[in-house]
Amino acid sequence: MYVDRLRYTYTARTKTFDNLSSQVEVAISLGKIVLNNPQTQKLLAQQTKFRVVELLHHLKNEEESVRHKAGMALATFAYNNTSQQFDIKSAGGIPLRSFEEFLGSENELYQAHAAFQIIVLARVIDSDQVKLTARGVELLVRLLSSEQHSTQILAGSLTASLGHTRAGVPAALITAGTL
Repeated sequence: MYVDRLRYTYTARTKTFDNLSSQVEVAISLGKIVLNNPQTQKLLAQQTKFRVVELLHHLKNEEESVRHKAGMALATFAYNNTSQQFDIKSAGGIPLRSFEEFLGSENELYQAHAAFQIIVLARVIDSDQVKLTARGVELLVRLLSSEQHSTQILAGSLTASLGHTRAGVPAALITAGTL
């Protein structure tokens, strides 16, 4: 069943959607399908020839939504997945500037997503991992106090997800006052 779903989704990603935004959305979906499941990750790679590093060039796309979604797709694939992180790092890593516009955006939802992305991808971004993680945690903590309920919900959800990532992140969340 997974193989068929992966093949169908990948085929749709590469052949049906002319729109890059839709293609990156499908990549996010693929990331969620294989999340924390090495068996389906292996099937995705074998059956479709899909490689996460293919998403890196979308971080430079002229469309803001494509860049934003590419960051989410990369973070989804890299979430608790050191082999994907290694592949991204081996492909040249990611420049911090790819996230700066979203970290400083007036759109708080973009800020929350970017904070999550820099925490998850800290090992592959060309910046100090500890400072980058701290920056993301501080931003998410601030967004938990937003006047916008949608921002509070997203920041809370992303913060909860980060509680299950690499060592040190849960402690940073506690120290920053999220719990």
